[in-house]
Amino acid sequence: MRSCLSIHFFRISAFIVTAVTVMLLGSAAHAATYTVNVGPDNTYSPAQLTVSPGDTVVWEWTGLMPHNVVSGTGPTDPNMGVEFDSGIPVAAPKTFTHTFNSIGTFDYFCTPHVMFLMTGVIDVVSGGIAVPSMDTWALLFAVLLIGMLGLFWSGRFSKA
Repeated sequence: MRSCLSIHFFRISAFIVTAVTVMLLGSAAHAATYTVNVGPDNTYSPAQLTVSPGDTVVWEWTGLMPHNVVSGTGPTDPNMGVEFDSGIPVAAPKTFTHTFNSIGTFDYFCTPHVMFLMTGVIDVVSGGIAVPSMDTWALLFAVLLIGMLGLFWSGRFSKA
């Protein structure tokens, strides 16, 4: 009876440890949100940003001058505004949001201020392997420790 109970406990412990481990490591990679300030002084800050596929960039207007965010290298770019376009230039308060799902380099500019070099670039690169946060590692360690204690405990039952 006790050996049957220990095998049952072992199977449940192994299932729980495996399920929690998969959930923790699988949830470690999640989309991030980045903010780019639009203006003042006819600038984007930061002007260059590196993100991963699925990440979102929020452009937030901070100055009184009217600005916009248009994909492309300038008004002569045949692909101007194809990827994203915030619309006509407006002043703060305004935000514009775009989620980048494809790997690549995405140039953008402000149509009324491109001559003042108000340009930016978003580099979307493969994120590779996600590294879990310290909280995730601590929780994973606790779950594995509980699982190991369960194995030890179930082994003690089978000796009786």
